[in-house]
Parts: sequence; structure tokens; C-alpha cells
Amino acid sequence: MGRDFLEDVKNNLLSKVQARLELGADVNYAAPYSRRTALLVACQNGFLEAATLLLDKGADIAAVTRTGQSALHLAIENLEITRRLVTRGAPVNLEDESGRTPLHWAVASGSGSEAVARLLLGAGANPLARDIRDQTSLHVAAQDGADVGILGLLLEEVTLLEDEQDRKAALEAVDIDGRSPLFLACWQGHVAQATLLLQWGASGDLAEDRHGKHPLDYGNAPLEAAEKLRSLLQPSSVAQLGRDGLLLSYACRGDLDGIEQLCLSEKDSVQEAGGVADARGATAAHLAAARGH
Repeated sequence: MGRDFLEDVKNNLLSKVQARLELGADVNYAAPYSRRTALLVACQNGFLEAATLLLDKGADIAAVTRTGQSALHLAIENLEITRRLVTRGAPVNLEDESGRTPLHWAVASGSGSEAVARLLLGAGANPLARDIRDQTSLHVAAQDGADVGILGLLLEEVTLLEDEQDRKAALEAVDIDGRSPLFLACWQGHVAQATLLLQWGASGDLAEDRHGKHPLDYGNAPLEAAEKLRSLLQPSSVAQLGRDGLLLSYACRGDLDGIEQLCLSEKDSVQEAGGVADARGATAAHLAAARGH
């Protein structure tokens, strides 16, 4: 009966779900491998009525999947279900196997929304909780390019910390790779997010990460974004840009105009950069040739 019960929930067949419960179906039956219960299935699929019915029948609101995701983790894209779970007492700081709380999920690009994040914070979600990569929700939002409204909400939470040193520490906290939220935003080319972090007091003098690189050295940021970020950061944070970042990035994209402009503006730096390689040993010439440029 258990598997049929889960299948009915998955298909949102409320009358059948109700009937099976009346016949004695275990409301907390979990699939053998995934460990998903009916409530987890309903929340993942956005079925508010089914989730409410299951909660009314005693579904375990703290049940988790094999990988540690709770109903709140799985419902994070649905504001109404998230609200229902919170009002029923769902644990808002439960961590999945990667150490991420529902708030981590809510601020990730494409997952939640500002309203969901605000709801979780209002229910006691900890914005300073760290996952197994030592990333807080602020790191995740900055790296994923979350909407500036979400990022601003997290920054507001940081300002509520009583001690100024604690506020600064939260803003400048580094993850397992030695990267702060601002570093991550710049690394991924998120100009609006980087600008907001700087406006809220993040230091534009970024230290190298544990790999000995500045954010723009990786060449991940789109060219236009890299130029804008370069103007925002302290010179010490972009000292290697011509050598390790822009030149390799331009070469990857076959941007001859960009290379020409870089050669004219940073002749000495670019001349040095000719033999500089990326993490895999490829120089600008190698990268350009590999892409048919």
C-alpha cells in the first residue's frame, strides 16, 4: 500500500490519498531508497492541499530524504507551502547532507524568492549558518547572482548584529577556498551584487584565495562585467588582471578587439603574460588555438 500511496500523492489524487489514509495507510511511509515520505513528495511538487491534508493526518514535518532535505528544503520555490510549513513548526535551520539550510536554498539563483527568504528569516532562520564548504547564505547569494533584493535582505540581517566586529566578520567571512561574498560575486561577474556588497561596507581590497588568485584572475566574468568590476575594486585586487584574467578570457573568446585594447593599455603587463598559463597549463595562445581563433 505504501508505494501506491506515494504514487497517488505524486499524481495529486487527493480523494485516493484520503481514502488510503482512512484505510490505514502509514502517513509517514518512506520510499526505500530516496526516503521520501508523502509530505516530502507533496512539498516537492507544490501540492498545497495534499501537504495540508498530510500534516493534518500527522505527517512528520521534520522527516528528511536520503540526502537530508526536509519538506522546507523541497518547498522553497513555493511561498504558500513554505508559509504553511513554517506556521506548522517546520525546523527552519535543519541542514541537508551538504550542510545547507532552507535559507541557503532560498537565496540560490533560480530557487526561492525575496518573500521566501524574508519568511524564513522572520521564523528564525540563521543567516550566518555555514555549509560544508563554509559558505553562509550571503556567500551563496553573491556567487549565484541572487536578486539584489535577496542580497539586500541578507545584508540587513548582518547589520542587526550588535557588535561592529561581528558585522564586519560576517561581511568579510571566507569559505573553504578563502573567498568572501564579494570575491565570489566578482569571480562570477555579478556586477550589481558586487556593487551592493561594496555599498554595504565590504572591503574592495580583496585578498588572494587559497589558490593564490584574485577573483578576476580566473577569467570567469564576462568581458564587460570584468571591466566594470575592475573599476570597483582596489588596485591590489586586480593587480594580476591583465596577466591572468582578461588576456586569458579574451583569448578564450577570440576577442581580437579586446586583446588589442589590452595590449595598448597594458603593454608591459601583456608582454609578460604571453607565457603565463592557467591552472591547466594553457597559455593565452593555447586557449585561442584550441577554440579555433
